[in-house]
Amino acid sequence: MSTDGGGFALLAHKTSAITWTVPSNYTRVDPFTSHQWSSVLGNASIMDFRVQVSTSNNFSDTKAHWLLRLNNSRPLKELMVLGKGGCDSSSPGIGDVAFVKNLMTEHVVTRSFRCSKFGLAHSPESMIGWTMMNTCLKKPCKKGFAFYRGGIPIQLDHSGAF
Repeated sequence: MSTDGGGFALLAHKTSAITWTVPSNYTRVDPFTSHQWSSVLGNASIMDFRVQVSTSNNFSDTKAHWLLRLNNSRPLKELMVLGKGGCDSSSPGIGDVAFVKNLMTEHVVTRSFRCSKFGLAHSPESMIGWTMMNTCLKKPCKKGFAFYRGGIPIQLDHSGAF
């Protein structure tokens, strides 16, 4: 697989589609260690975002491998957008997408995809949900991004997947 002159960093490792309770921390992600998101690269500028789905730990049976090329680079901590870049004000996602490429076939599958939506929005002031994911990509979230950040960590969301 070519990277068009760039490279990729592993941002997360998990073994299910559920992301709400996956913690983030300041360590880099190893594909064979515990499930986590990394907060160490929040300020890194991104142009491409890649998702690989496999039913084995060594990716020998990859089922999907997609690349989303952004129209404009932005810091990883601003991955999720709301109310711009093709994402409406009620559904956050990875917006401002130039094209989607199937990395298994090396073919661009669409140039009209604008937002990869991930669920319903919560107010950024509530500090939970997909809009909270940006915060967890720049600083640790011990329980994941679906938890109330007050004194008692209460899970306030139980839906959505990545």
